Amino acid sequence: MTAQTFNKDWKSNTANLSSEEMADMLQAKLTLENYEKIYDIFDYCTKVSKLANMVETRVCSNNPSLPMNMYRISKSSAIEEIFPEIEKVLVAYYSLIDDMADYPDWQKKIQKELGGTVSYLCLTIDESSRNLAVELSPVYARFDMEK
Repeated sequence: MTAQTFNKDWKSNTANLSSEEMADMLQAKLTLENYEKIYDIFDYCTKVSKLANMVETRVCSNNPSLPMNMYRISKSSAIEEIFPEIEKVLVAYYSLIDDMADYPDWQKKIQKELGGTVSYLCLTIDESSRNLAVELSPVYARFDMEK
């Protein structure tokens, strides 16, 4: 917020500065912009992770091997209902990975931090549903090929 306020009044804040001071101010501005990008990436990853965990819980609620689920089936947690949400998580994950193509260190960090959650979500799908998902969804086919 401070950077936004400062940048809004950039001309008045940098008036009458020497060239050395102006160079320092420009460097500080670039550093703050970089931190803002890092925070946005972190915030985006956190939201995708929360969404993946929520969908994962819904998938697991139909697992009959869990004692409390043995006699209960929820149609809203059926794979047909949940798969579009799984696909959205995959699209968000791969969009971020593809956007970081020029930053291999960030790609590795995102794969380590977020990739496990996304992978676990996708691997909760049963085998027969997985085969159909590979056929119908290009993004899921990409995941299946890379796993």
